[in-house]
Amino acid sequence: MLRLTIPRPAIALAATCAVLGASAWAIDTGAAITAEHAASEAIRAAEPAGAQSVTPRVSFAAPSFLLSARKGKLAHIEVRLIDVPTETFGPITVTTSGHQITGSSADIRAGHLDGLDAHDVTRSASLDAAAVGKILDMDDIDISNPDDVSPSAAARAHVRLSGTPAGCSSPATIIADLRVTAQTIHITPTTVETHPTCSAFNGNDDTAVKEKFTWSAPGSTLPIVGNIVSFLVRGGSLFLESQNPHPTHLNPQLFTVE
Repeated sequence: MLRLTIPRPAIALAATCAVLGASAWAIDTGAAITAEHAASEAIRAAEPAGAQSVTPRVSFAAPSFLLSARKGKLAHIEVRLIDVPTETFGPITVTTSGHQITGSSADIRAGHLDGLDAHDVTRSASLDAAAVGKILDMDDIDISNPDDVSPSAAARAHVRLSGTPAGCSSPATIIADLRVTAQTIHITPTTVETHPTCSAFNGNDDTAVKEKFTWSAPGSTLPIVGNIVSFLVRGGSLFLESQNPHPTHLNPQLFTVE
């Protein structure tokens, strides 16, 4: 049997390269974490008083943070606020992203958002059952995609909602359209699938049941950036997506929720 013998210098060289590679990765990761922490603290300090208990989760996206910083560019900056309080929906998760980031190497490495610019900014607000229940005044809301209940199903502009309206002893189930018109979002019931048992109103009256699930709100009252671009159901939540499509000078306040 032919046996291959690897020269000791080659083994030593490979080991050295592995150590250097691991060290470079650790240094790069550490620098990114330091910058992300600085940005997170700046955003936290800029949050309204009632939201300062929420720690912003900041991610600076780049194949190599230090190399990207040297070039003065990042693919994007993503900031996620989990259970951030809002007046309309109660606690929700909001993710704000700046795309195609440019700035000085020093500002990127330091996590100074005030020194950075973005090609555009997007935001996604996730409204779970508790948030939708708050706006509809039902504490047992269930949200689902009427076409496909699997978690990987594509987002849809219509939703199945089930919940017990005030004055009823059993839930109703409806299908509703999710619409955006003139920067106002709407939940507009189209079909009643299950009628509730009610004492406050006629639960067999489709119009009365639909009224309990009807809701709308203008963008000025919502946690958005720029303009609303979609209002969809995905999985067991509703997602409100918005975008400022214009070049934007970043600052910590931009990533907060009023």
